Amino acid sequence: MFAELRLAGATTLERARAVLDEFVPRFNRRFGVPPQRSEPAFRPLDQQLCLEQVLCFQHRRKVDRDNTVRFQLQTLQLLPAPERPSYAGATAEVLEGLDAQLKVRHAGRIVAAQEAPPGPVSLRNGHQPPAVSPVAPIGVNHWDERWTAHLAPLVSSQEPEADQPDFTDGEVAAAPPATVAPRQPTFLQRERWKAIQQARRKGMSLRAIEPKNTCAAEPGRE
Repeated sequence: MFAELRLAGATTLERARAVLDEFVPRFNRRFGVPPQRSEPAFRPLDQQLCLEQVLCFQHRRKVDRDNTVRFQLQTLQLLPAPERPSYAGATAEVLEGLDAQLKVRHAGRIVAAQEAPPGPVSLRNGHQPPAVSPVAPIGVNHWDERWTAHLAPLVSSQEPEADQPDFTDGEVAAAPPATVAPRQPTFLQRERWKAIQQARRKGMSLRAIEPKNTCAAEPGRE
């Protein structure tokens, strides 16, 4: 046919249609063969036959325990029906239509299905999964808001933080070293210090002072 169009010099759509209308009758007269039977050989289409379930790709799958079937990267959740609330362990067919639509068929009947949510187990009884509350943002140094509120009084009692390093001519100025609040001595440490000072006033040296002497020199035991 492409040779006929080229020989006829058809360069436009209207010219090609004219060549085709003249070529088809001539071709049929030369190569046509009369049929053995004049009646049509096609059978009438059954009114109960669904062509969408025939002209499609059929993939056999086994239903998981959570009433889902997997096809490629998608997971389909089978919804419960009055005649069968669960399809777990059954064999079903995933029908992939020519329009890329997916349907699930079991025992010759289309099963209601939808794309499975992150928690498909909650849909066994027809309940929608609970809404997940958004995660609270994490603060500085990975402390959340609760710890920030708990540490706020302690931070306010300490010295103010040093200024952030400033950028001058592309260089970062050295930040001053962080200061740590002095640690307060315990009650036992203060009592021992008083005992050592009393022993020193009596003329004893630090080498001669032993822990037993410091304990004996505590107030009320001299």
